[in-house]
Amino acid sequence: MQPPTAILETHLLTIGSAIKNMHVLILANGSPPPRDLAQRVAATADLIIATDGAAMKAYDLGLQPHLICGDFDSIDKAHASQLFPAAEIVVAPNQDYADLEKSLQLARDRGATQVTVLGATGGRLDHTLANLALLLSWHRTMTLCIQEANTFLWCLSANRNSPSKRILPTQPDDIISVIAIEPAILSIHGVQWEADHLLLQPGTRAVSNKALGRNVEIELVQGTVFLCLLSSSIRETPAP
Repeated sequence: MQPPTAILETHLLTIGSAIKNMHVLILANGSPPPRDLAQRVAATADLIIATDGAAMKAYDLGLQPHLICGDFDSIDKAHASQLFPAAEIVVAPNQDYADLEKSLQLARDRGATQVTVLGATGGRLDHTLANLALLLSWHRTMTLCIQEANTFLWCLSANRNSPSKRILPTQPDDIISVIAIEPAILSIHGVQWEADHLLLQPGTRAVSNKALGRNVEIELVQGTVFLCLLSSSIRETPAP
């Protein structure tokens, strides 16, 4: 499924449009991240977007979003402007898409190459599942990571004509899990239980592996998987 091309019904801010490698932080309206983590990730971001439901959380976390995006059913525009006078208010009333997906399109249109989403999990289970589904539909567009405290989640896909090779920065004893969305073939090295051309079916076979050193090498030959890193310390998003 391709990302929708006409979600937003407003003009778009030009902040960051000339940045070659652009990291965007999106704060969604799930469980808020620890304050120190939010500020650490924000310090690495070229652009910060808060969904309208997360505007109050951004304020409590000490973040200064450049953009607040959504249908403003959770906070009115006047209140959002009072909290963040310098922020651009991006009204996106289309009810066919959730505010996080609208924010992803906004990030893409501003030239994002890497997006970290905080606050995508917790709260309602259907919202969490929908946000995980966004990894499936958007991971080919940009490097997209959902982060919860010291846990990072990406989606990878490949076929025999276009394998996907990744080197994931790790620390010893970091936990690495690979969860197949469909039957997948992959190799993984730099972990306690290595594998070459493993046929991985949806299930738990490749959950809770352990990194041995500073890098884990993953080659996906076919299929689609979630790649999950549980780091031994809270840190900003690594870029696989």
